[in-house]
Amino acid sequence: MIYKFLAQEISIDTTANSVSNSTLVRVVNPTNGNTVLLVQYANGTTYASGTVLANSEIIIQKNPTDLIVGSGQKATPVAYKN
Repeated sequence: MIYKFLAQEISIDTTANSVSNSTLVRVVNPTNGNTVLLVQYANGTTYASGTVLANSEIIIQKNPTDLIVGSGQKATPVAYKN
């Protein structure tokens, strides 16, 4: 799979962020401990969460106006092709 970065990487913390209103987001946990990522509607209501394992990355799909909240993660909006 080939990824295209659509904007600069940002730090994810307890302040909700839409990550440039993207629908696909690469989330990296560069820490030595597992972290929890929350996905929220634009109004701040959490509708999903998941653990991001230590020193790993995931790609999440969300609506453009949805927000993500975490602790110590980094996020980049991406596009991809097979």
